[in-house]
Amino acid sequence: MKTLGIVTGPPASGKTHFGRKLARELDAAFLDIDTVTEILVKTSLQTLGKDPFDRDSPEFKSRFREPIYDTLFAIAAENLPFSNVVVSGPFTKELADAVWPEKIATKVGVPCDIRIYLMKCSEPERL
Repeated sequence: MKTLGIVTGPPASGKTHFGRKLARELDAAFLDIDTVTEILVKTSLQTLGKDPFDRDSPEFKSRFREPIYDTLFAIAAENLPFSNVVVSGPFTKELADAVWPEKIATKVGVPCDIRIYLMKCSEPERL
């Protein structure tokens, strides 16, 4: 059975660094939220006449948040039959959902061992 590692946490908490190390350790594909979606999101925001770096406005969250996460897990599902996968992103709202791991399992539709890693670090360490 393949492993789906999900690395979560606030901005600048070390998600990408840890996720890359974990992917090497698991011999896994690594899917970082920024790499997977950033170019399309920036282009879309510019097309809408919005700040291409905005990630906090209600408009960004209502238009892009769910499609971004759906894209990450669709790519993970595509790869899981062949490889372990590590996904890195904030997933802040999802962490509060007690049945989120079950929802992920349904979303990817591939039997896998789901492991969630929460990155934490103090504000001074983030700089």
